[in-house]
Amino acid sequence: MVRVRGMTYALDPEHAAGKPVWSALIRHSRSKKTIAPLGGTWCIWPGWLHGKLLDRKEGLRGNPRAARGAVSAFLHANVTIAEFVYTILLKPRPLRRAANAAIRALLPGRIRVGEATVWLNPDDPVISGALTLGVYERGEIAYFRSRFGADMTLVDIGANVGLYSALALSTPGFRGRVLAIEPHSESRLYLQKTIESNAAAATGAALVCGHAASDRAETLTLYKNPENKGDNRLYPDPLLRGEETVAADTLDNICRRYGIASAQFIKIDVQGAEARVIRGASGLLAASGDCILMTEFWPYGLSRCGADGLEYLEMLRDLGFRLYELTGSRGVLESVSSPRALVERTQGRRYANLVGVKGNPATA
Repeated sequence: MVRVRGMTYALDPEHAAGKPVWSALIRHSRSKKTIAPLGGTWCIWPGWLHGKLLDRKEGLRGNPRAARGAVSAFLHANVTIAEFVYTILLKPRPLRRAANAAIRALLPGRIRVGEATVWLNPDDPVISGALTLGVYERGEIAYFRSRFGADMTLVDIGANVGLYSALALSTPGFRGRVLAIEPHSESRLYLQKTIESNAAAATGAALVCGHAASDRAETLTLYKNPENKGDNRLYPDPLLRGEETVAADTLDNICRRYGIASAQFIKIDVQGAEARVIRGASGLLAASGDCILMTEFWPYGLSRCGADGLEYLEMLRDLGFRLYELTGSRGVLESVSSPRALVERTQGRRYANLVGVKGNPATA
């Protein structure tokens, strides 16, 4: 169930075109017997859900084990219906395509995340869809809000539509700076609108850079994912279609060009190119005595960009960062006591969100 523009929607098993797939979003009223408010969120009754999963000709019908597994996941997981649908029911590709089309049709132009205004990409059902559904990076958002201070400088690498830049700019009493780095030209259009829509941007505190941050100045090919505008990579993959030539430079050079001498908060989400970013940021990191680094850790992506997961963790520790894994929807930190164990359980498509703390950064 999701609220969009004041309307309540639920996933209906009957597609608008008549195909019985879990994709179409229709309007429901509170009188529907199949739904009920629970803890402030709307949930589908598990019994009704179980019957629908087993009765459909497409999707999970004919595979009772998969249906029972999906229902079990719903019953035993502490998730909202939006999370359940988004992460479990829509895994099959035909369902995902249909659902993505429905999500695109419902995307608002912009949303509010706390006091921040974030413009959405109407052609991105994944990040913009998850933001609309309220299931996007809740733990990371919670942690960022708890630790980012009004005097801090944020370097947002892989900014996409500018969520974290907006959160920084909307911090009460903000008097720091934001440098948002996004080489994907389509995403950068919405990033610029996000920057302009947040009050502190009027003071000239925020800048947008269209380069890719790397370990050297060069020209790179950005391979694009048409279904997920946050999954653009510096290496080819079967999921990716379309290419874009982008200029790249070291983070040291980029920050110097934009007048950033040090940063108290650095966010990196670049689909495996994180090690390249860090290798090109030695000067900035040396000058940033008190610094928080929030980075995605995806060993497969790192390896495709010529790096190694274990070596990346060691690189961060050598730079003075104490490493933690960011867990749960409330942004709880757990110390990374065994880097090798972390690498071993984040193989293939699995990943983790890490926080590195250097010095004693304090919010203000």
